[in-house]
Amino acid sequence: MNAPYHDVRFALRALRRAPVFTAVVVLTLGLGIGANTAIFSIANGILWRPLPVREPDRLTLIAARNRAQGGYSDFSYPDYEDFRRDASGFEDIIAYVPTALSFSHREGSERIWAEVVSPNFFSALGVQPTLGRGFDPGDAAGAAPTVVVSDRFRRRLALDQSPLLGWTLRLNGHDFTIVGAAPPEFHGVYQVLFAPDVWLPVSSYDLAFPGTPGRLHRRGATTFRLMGRLRPDITLTQANASVAAIGRRLEVDYPATNAGFDAEAIPELAARPEPGAARGFAVAAGGFLVVVGLVLLIACANVANLLLVRATVRRKEIALRLALGAGRRHLLSQLLTESLLLGLVGGLIGYVIAVGATSLLGAEIRFPTDIPFLFDFSPDRRVLGFTLGISLLTGLVFGLAPALQASGPDMLGALKNEPVLGRGGRWLDLRGALVVAQVAVSCILLVGTGLMFETLAQLKRLDPGFESRGGMVVSLSPALLGYDQKQGEAFYRRVLEEVDRLPGVRGASLAQNVPLEFSASGGAVFVPGQESKPGHESGDPMLWSAVSADYLGVMGTPLLEGRDLTARDDSVAPRVAVINHTMAEQYWPGTSPVGRTIRLNTLDGPPVEIVGVMADGKYRNLEERPLPYLLLPLLQNYTGNVTLVVRGADDLLEQLPAVRRAIHAVDPEMPIFDPKSLDQLIEGRALLGPRLGAGLAGVFGILALGLAMIGLYGVISYPVTQRTREMGIRIALGAPLQAVGRMVLRDGLRLAGLGVVLGTAGALGLTLIFRSLFFGVNPTDPRLLLPVPLLLIVVALLASYLPARRATRVDPIIALRSE
Repeated sequence: MNAPYHDVRFALRALRRAPVFTAVVVLTLGLGIGANTAIFSIANGILWRPLPVREPDRLTLIAARNRAQGGYSDFSYPDYEDFRRDASGFEDIIAYVPTALSFSHREGSERIWAEVVSPNFFSALGVQPTLGRGFDPGDAAGAAPTVVVSDRFRRRLALDQSPLLGWTLRLNGHDFTIVGAAPPEFHGVYQVLFAPDVWLPVSSYDLAFPGTPGRLHRRGATTFRLMGRLRPDITLTQANASVAAIGRRLEVDYPATNAGFDAEAIPELAARPEPGAARGFAVAAGGFLVVVGLVLLIACANVANLLLVRATVRRKEIALRLALGAGRRHLLSQLLTESLLLGLVGGLIGYVIAVGATSLLGAEIRFPTDIPFLFDFSPDRRVLGFTLGISLLTGLVFGLAPALQASGPDMLGALKNEPVLGRGGRWLDLRGALVVAQVAVSCILLVGTGLMFETLAQLKRLDPGFESRGGMVVSLSPALLGYDQKQGEAFYRRVLEEVDRLPGVRGASLAQNVPLEFSASGGAVFVPGQESKPGHESGDPMLWSAVSADYLGVMGTPLLEGRDLTARDDSVAPRVAVINHTMAEQYWPGTSPVGRTIRLNTLDGPPVEIVGVMADGKYRNLEERPLPYLLLPLLQNYTGNVTLVVRGADDLLEQLPAVRRAIHAVDPEMPIFDPKSLDQLIEGRALLGPRLGAGLAGVFGILALGLAMIGLYGVISYPVTQRTREMGIRIALGAPLQAVGRMVLRDGLRLAGLGVVLGTAGALGLTLIFRSLFFGVNPTDPRLLLPVPLLLIVVALLASYLPARRATRVDPIIALRSE
């Protein structure tokens, strides 16, 4: 009845008597389990952690699916009202849309982020503000503007609880009264990584989206996402049928705006971070879990080898216990208890490592934007359960084979203290196989790491299509303050004049979107002669940006033919555009496109004359293939959100305060956000993903290499100790010392060589399967493949050197006398 208790006590005493062995094992396991727990915690934080609301498992996203293109879209507010009224399978449905706001305070103005939500937002989710209230029908009836702040924004403003309610925030040039503060754990529902600063009721829609009066009630203004809570007696299939029927009715009633879209109900967890994108994120998370799982396998192989060595040391003890009547099952139970204890302690260390690693990662990830991304990877009960499960499984995996081997020794040989068999013995075969597996897996990981670093290097060598050194960008949004087109154009003109006058500034321009930013604009382009071709009836989708005069010169983008856009290309001048080289070759190969015309968005739109051809660039990401792209004059294509591009000295960011003063000299309330150099734009935006991937792969590769080296050293070192008598006899009979050393080195190189061969073959196969992950890299290039096997051979030589050196120093007299 007390057998488990006695097994645990015995195991603790046994481990306490071998502190070095115990420390090495739990640290090895801690590193492996910690890496797995950290990756699982990241995936859990993004994909699997439930929202902190009432009954989150019943939350369902209602999305509009485009039948022709297959993507997902949003709904209009009138659509939301129809769904809320007619979708009987839901207890309630909410609507929400994110937006940026101008926040004015004593130090100036900045951009913050909000969710504009239906009045039932907090009540339907079951979220109770920690202070004050959420929204109610009175807020939706046109009362004084109200706002609920996030806990993080409240702490940032240093508002304690006493003066919070009734405090006024100036947003988009209007005063909003704070009526509540959200709980610390609640960050909205738009995206799991998006943490808005404030929430506004839908009655403030026109204030949140100035310049669009009446848009809230337009059927075609599809900006809202919908989420509902299923009734307890309704299945997802029934809910899907219900929303699909409403979608079909809306398509019949409003064909001008709703034709071609189906309504679909998707579980909230299956819609992260975007509808249709959860599968890709899950595959990526699974890939990283496989990588760290391989690291854990290497750690398990190391520990199994250590346990086999320990079992050899304890042969006489175990044989004595068997001779005195101890049952093999009982011995097996005690040895497995030791393994499970080691696994649990290693899991505890791994959990601590994972907590530190995920906290550090969450604090260090920074995108070059003011969008409030929240990287909360803190472990929860699910992560704790994962760690406990993997710790127990690991204890069984690395402990079972050594326990079986140890509990069935040759009792007579062990009691007579006879040496263990040499390389031909069964347990040495097992230990050698474990080392071969370690080296093979390390080879696979290191080859993958090398390919990822080479991918990063290739991306850094790419020409982005502009000169990054000496360039700075700052984003502005007159639309947030309600500027109309005339006011906005006057503001842009004065800002460019003020900035151009600053010392050290060689030029300034404005752009709707700059390359490699998070946002991109575009539409349909109709090229004469292409309309009759299959697939071109509705125009060709294309990216473009509206820019002010001298944009190419300020960005440092070469002009290949024709002219740049100028201040003369205003609203009364003929419409013009500058296209890139890829677009010129796609539609007018071998001829000059200058003077040709295209039409934008509609076939009967005004003609747009091509006046110049610029060099190609990278517009969405560095990995993209060459894309057609065009620039349009900002004065002919007004937008209320622009990026100011400033060209000057290399340390232009030092002039950011002067640029701010120049902008605020035109309008003190204008929010200025996302300031960064063009170098930071490339490093922090375009290269962030590859850098993180290469960094993680590098950490796992180095960890695997270190574990493999330790394992190889252990499997060579211990047999040297066990074969002392044999080596003494060899030396006594005249064997050269170098020959004895070469014998030991040969054993290590034989294991490492087999592991390298198997690992190289496995790496080659896997990289060919996943070659799309490596940009500009040939996975079969010998220059990339050969360094890893050579490195592992060198590591094998280093790991075998000390045992070989010790073997050559065996004194034959002492060795024979000890036997």
